[in-house]
Amino acid sequence: MSDTTSQSGKAKVRAWYEPDAKLSRRHSADKRLRAYGIAAIIFALSMLATLVGTIAITAAPAVTQTMVTLEVEVPEGAVDPSDPRGGSYQRILNDSIMRIFPEVDTPREKRELRKLFSNGGQYALRDKVVDDPSLIGRTFDVTFPLADIGDQLHKGVIDRNLPPDYRRVSDMQIGWYDRLVEQGRISAPLNWGMIFNADSRFPELAGLWGALVGSFYALLICFFVSFPVGISAAVYLEEFAPKNRLTDLI
Repeated sequence: MSDTTSQSGKAKVRAWYEPDAKLSRRHSADKRLRAYGIAAIIFALSMLATLVGTIAITAAPAVTQTMVTLEVEVPEGAVDPSDPRGGSYQRILNDSIMRIFPEVDTPREKRELRKLFSNGGQYALRDKVVDDPSLIGRTFDVTFPLADIGDQLHKGVIDRNLPPDYRRVSDMQIGWYDRLVEQGRISAPLNWGMIFNADSRFPELAGLWGALVGSFYALLICFFVSFPVGISAAVYLEEFAPKNRLTDLI
């Protein structure tokens, strides 16, 4: 009886060293490694999705841009038809704004009112007159962006229900903005300027064009310079360079 038990125990011990047992353990290790790899990939993809989703949600308001349309009159004496680029377009634009808000009369209120409108308005007006000098002496509509505080107010980024000390816009500016909305002067088209505008110190006028052009030229240099040089160096080291430790290290 004891001999039989001893033999079976030895058989069990020997079973750990048999090829089938080793193969089974190897398969188990492969399955665990595969599970770890799949878990790592799922974790990495989930982190990537979280990052991309956060960026998309945060950047979603920038897809549109808040614009204002004003009725502008360009007096004949304010712009020289032979040199329309030299006109006082900011003053012309300010006069158009004041016609909408005639009750604003103090210097402080005028400064607060102008903060709602982008400095790019004068350039939009200038470009329109330069393209069509016949507009001098006439009244026409011009559309340009609101300033960043007006854009954020329109998109709800600035909470108008907060106390005045905790938001970037005053109660007067909110009232002026609401009047523009009531008059149908506010719109929110797609923000093409985000792509085609260059960098600017004014947030509402800043775009990605400079970064896109810079990235294009960087890739162009990489393709026409770095790529051929790298391939040529690799071919030289592999086929023509003397075989020594230095070339092996390189």
